[in-house]
Amino acid sequence: VDKFEMGFTWLKIPNYSIRTVYWEYIEELTRDRNKDIIVDQHRLIQAFRSLAFREDPAPLIACISENVISKLSNRDLQNFDEKYIKFLLLNSLFQSQLFVPISELELSTGYSDIWLKRSHLFPEIPSEWVWELKYVKSSEADNVTLIESKRAQAREQLGKYRRSHLFAERDDIRFLSLIFIGKDKYEIEEITG
Repeated sequence: VDKFEMGFTWLKIPNYSIRTVYWEYIEELTRDRNKDIIVDQHRLIQAFRSLAFREDPAPLIACISENVISKLSNRDLQNFDEKYIKFLLLNSLFQSQLFVPISELELSTGYSDIWLKRSHLFPEIPSEWVWELKYVKSSEADNVTLIESKRAQAREQLGKYRRSHLFAERDDIRFLSLIFIGKDKYEIEEITG
């Protein structure tokens, strides 16, 4: 026993050997029993690096989609909309120090869903990102007109943000449309020009 504090007993691992053996055992046991709910942190870190330094958002979106969004139950999806997608994305985005995620930034031309501002700790990151999110329910996944309408809305909004007072003169901002369709599909489109 290490200490008693506020009704809890804190146990102490007696030495390095025991710590290593037990930690490895507990970690392996936890991973084996929870394969469906544990996010592969190594994959997530690599995906953040890919976004930051290779300017490729696809690995990060795939990781979040597969490990978070696709795990939602059908009951979770009742009354589901874009703001819930944004909260799930922000939860993951706040886990990295590469970017500072800013939600609903007020611009002269509207409110951006997510601005991934380069962290002052990593000035070598070549680009910042502005993401516009859209959501289509699974029951509407075959509605081509609706999905095209969401694409057009995202392009239009990103075009407005590009012309805003904050981004108009900058060439280090990339604009991304993310359309999630139900819990298993998504589209990524970078909007240029």
